[in-house]
Amino acid sequence: MKKSLLLLATILFSVVLTACSSAPKRTMQINTIYKNVTTTLETANSAMINGNYEQAENLLGSAYQSAMSIDNYDLLTTVCLSYVSLYLSFEQPDTAKANLFMEEAKFCATYANNPVQQESLCTLSQIRLELAQGNTEYTKYISQLDTAQKSLKANAYNDGLFASVKGDVYRAKKDYVNAESSYSQAAALFTKNRYLGEIGITWYKLAQIRSLAGNKKSALEAIQNAIKYDRDSENSIALATDYYAMGKILTKGTPSATELSQANYCYNHSAQIFEAIGMKAQAKRSLEEVRN
Repeated sequence: MKKSLLLLATILFSVVLTACSSAPKRTMQINTIYKNVTTTLETANSAMINGNYEQAENLLGSAYQSAMSIDNYDLLTTVCLSYVSLYLSFEQPDTAKANLFMEEAKFCATYANNPVQQESLCTLSQIRLELAQGNTEYTKYISQLDTAQKSLKANAYNDGLFASVKGDVYRAKKDYVNAESSYSQAAALFTKNRYLGEIGITWYKLAQIRSLAGNKKSALEAIQNAIKYDRDSENSIALATDYYAMGKILTKGTPSATELSQANYCYNHSAQIFEAIGMKAQAKRSLEEVRN
């Protein structure tokens, strides 16, 4: 009797679902793990930007395992490229590990749902790796970046990344005019679209370029912008590095007594921030620049 009632209930339930035209259709795809991986990647990239490399590496390990568990090659490509960025972000880039993940990213890209997009992003990372290894085919790199960028749909973040890496190529080439133009374009894109973590980094690069080109005043303006945005994003390691760079810029050429005093403040403050985040070796390096 109970089985008959259960069967009847099942039939009635099926009839109700069939009869009710407003009932939602059953989904044909589940993306819970996919969403979790994208969230983990965002957190990992944020940790990377803030210099929390161990945390970023752990998060990327989790993201990799989850992406592999659902056989998603687009996600796997993205995770591998994030690993490349991580290992190139070290004070002494680990190009050996970066190369391993670069090759895996290229392999995964060929099986991705959107191979053209993934292969274009691989080009971006490959050129960063080439520069880190001291390779100098600059004209080739610019051409490859232009081709890869055209194959991607318009996306402010990606466009900003391409502009920034072009700036890196021009900087390595010592073409400071084009480097500043590329970095300025990247800064404008990141600022307009509120990619806060990337804005400070780009202004830091602009400060470097202007300093290398001998434009001390505009270099100081750029590093002050870097400090402003890195402070807004609570990026401690970037702030400490900004103040160190500001000290270096102030002491270029024949610095005045005022500039030397300001530089000493910058070096001391850089050391204070490094100390606050437990980076004692970097703090010591900053203090060694102080002039009596």
